[in-house]
Amino acid sequence: MKSFKSHLTEQESAIRFWDLLPASVRHVINRLLHKDKYKAAIRMKHEIHRKYPDYSDAKVLRIVSDFTHIKLKELKKVLDRKTRHD
Repeated sequence: MKSFKSHLTEQESAIRFWDLLPASVRHVINRLLHKDKYKAAIRMKHEIHRKYPDYSDAKVLRIVSDFTHIKLKELKKVLDRKTRHD
């Protein structure tokens, strides 16, 4: 068992540490890491609504989601004012 522990690299131990964190903490860290991406998505959504007012909200969200590579469900959470942290 000691030889197995000595073969762990720093990357493997970091992955293990990440897995040990509670889901809520991992979620907060991911939100902080992707903060700029979320702000860009919000700005893009507003700009598309200004240029194309006839587009439905669902269509705009799909466009923004595809362009920014954010899942649609996560994008909806980010745009919800109750869960947004500006």
